Parts: sequence; C-alpha cells; structure tokens
Amino acid sequence: MGWRSEKPENLGMSSALPANLDQEIDARYKDIHSILIVRHGYLVFERYFKAYSHEDRHPVASVTKSFISALIGIAIDRGFMEGVQQPMLDFFPEYFPTEGDYLKKQITVQSLLTMTAGFQWRSGPRANEQLIDRLRRSKNWVSFILGLKVQGQSFGKFQYNSGNTHLLSAIITRCTGRCAAEFAADHLFDPLGMDKPPEIENQSFTQTDVFRNKSGGWPKDPQGNSIGGWGLALKTRDLARFGFLYLNDGQWDDMQVIPQNWIADSIYPYTPEYGYQWWLRYVSGVFTFSAAGQGGNHVICVPQEDLVVVVTSKVNARWQDRWFLLEQYVFPALTG
Repeated sequence: MGWRSEKPENLGMSSALPANLDQEIDARYKDIHSILIVRHGYLVFERYFKAYSHEDRHPVASVTKSFISALIGIAIDRGFMEGVQQPMLDFFPEYFPTEGDYLKKQITVQSLLTMTAGFQWRSGPRANEQLIDRLRRSKNWVSFILGLKVQGQSFGKFQYNSGNTHLLSAIITRCTGRCAAEFAADHLFDPLGMDKPPEIENQSFTQTDVFRNKSGGWPKDPQGNSIGGWGLALKTRDLARFGFLYLNDGQWDDMQVIPQNWIADSIYPYTPEYGYQWWLRYVSGVFTFSAAGQGGNHVICVPQEDLVVVVTSKVNARWQDRWFLLEQYVFPALTG
C-alpha cells in the first residue's frame, strides 16, 4: 500500500494546520529535516526542509530501539525464542558469571526490553557519551556490555541504557542466525513495503561511521550484530508505515506482521513512562506512545485520534522539544 494524500479538512483537521506548522518550524525549529502527519490512513501533512525530500534517508538514533523491540516480538511469534521470561544468559553461553554476578542470572529478555536490567550505566549526557564511546572502541560489544556490573539498587528499576537494546539485537542474531537488519528485511521491511537499508561495505568503527551513519545503512558491531541502540536510517514515509503498523495492532494490508498481543504488551507501562522500547506519555489527557531518538527524532502514535506524527531531525545533543508542536498545533487542529 502506498500512501494516499488528503486535505486536513476532509479528515477532521483544520485547514489552517499546514500554514501554522510551516510558520512555527521556519521560525523556531531550524534542525528539523522533515515532518509528516497521517490521519485515518491518509497523509494530511508532509514537509521537507534543508533540501531533503521524501527519497532521503534520515539517521533516527534511538528510534532504532523500537524496531528491535518489534523484531523480538516477531522472533518469539515464529518460535525462535521461548518468550520474554527467557533468561538473557541462555543466549550467551560463552559468558560465565562470577559468584558476584548472581543478579545477571536473573536478567530476562523482558528486563532488557523494559530497561530494568540494572547494568551499571552512567547517567548524564557526557558520562553516557563517554561510556558509549568506550563501547564503540571495544573489540567485542556484547562482552563489554555483559561485563558491566549489575547493581542491586538498580536491578528491576528503569535506567535508560542503549546496551540493553544492543544485547537484544545480539539475541536476534543468536536465535535466528541472521542479524537484525537481515531478519527485518524479510519479516518487517518487506511486508510493509519499506526500502531496506543498503549493505555497508568495509565498515570501520570511527565515530562518523558508528554514530552519524552517512551511508544510510544499518551499522554493525565487530561481531556482525546490527547496532541495537541506534543506527537505522530510514525514509520519513517508511517511518510512518512503522507507526501506522503499531497504531493498527500490528496489521498491514490484512497481514498480521507483528502479533496483536505484542503491540499491547509493548505499550503497557511496566514503568510509568516506558514499555518495550517505546515511550509512553499523556498529552492534553490523551495517551500517546512514541519511538524517540536524540535530536528530536520521533514516531508518535495517538490511538484515540488515529494519528501518526513523524519528525526527523539532525542528530545532536541539544534540541527543542518536539512535543510542543503536537500540543500547540496538531492537537488543537483536530476538529472531529
């Protein structure tokens, strides 16, 4: 299914929305590359900035995490994994926990999905960047993450940690025999009609290759696992397909791509603001769930309004809150 376009006023939205959003983005959001709005299955707003077009891929940072979550659900449904209660260490038999590592034996796939595994991960932007850079320079990313201490006071509590998601990506490789990018090509990208990320040849592990992803592909770690915590570069319309898939309980063109129960489990608040690699938030009293990445990259789903909002942006450390656009422009434009 290709995207069909329709005027906002024909789908219960104000005809003033395009002009109002254009004016606000031009005035205050110089780092936005694209924004797209889908309502009732139709494109009602689509804009590109900085010479970008609908053919361009955008590195979307931690939006990648929500794709990894989807692939875990598909892998469980297809029998590659037992389920979310399966112990993490089942997939890494080469790792032998020491006597002091008893908590690692209790980490499950669900612990990784909900960011409650308790790995010692530094908080704060600078400390986080330093740790991720150490990960980048390590010869074995999985061993590096598994070697981190698990703290008793943190185990079972939410702590945002890209290492959790990279372990999930490695689990996909271990249980399917294919990296996340390859598994997604057959079980997610193709069914949705998305353009697959191109293969990266002769990949190095410089900061540019690992974090900026100018190739448009999906970078891998030294062992060939697709990077789990970030790395995807996708077209804006394809990101909208992913959001619309979740908005419609995992169904696309009468095909159940992701199990319906996995969608429900993914947006359940295991911690107040987080499900299975999806952020949960109430905006003006309305429930939303979103895939979110550094720089203000978002795939926002609003079930009550049958609405998907996609924003792609320059990946940088500081950005203005994109939710302001939803609260002050998109929601007030809803007329029915």
